[in-house]
Amino acid sequence: MTEREKVAARRRAEEERRGKKRTYPWWVEFPIILVVALALLALFNTFVGRLYQIPSES
Repeated sequence: MTEREKVAARRRAEEERRGKKRTYPWWVEFPIILVVALALLALFNTFVGRLYQIPSES
């Protein structure tokens, strides 16, 4: 293997490492998605959803 081939192989290996995305198992990913969804729901209800609730005196 020549020096040029070694350099090319190192570059390919480095590009493959950068290109890989970190994946999580479903049992880790699901609670994260659930927490984010509940946080978004709470923000929506706080600032938009309850905005049109008119209090009555009765």
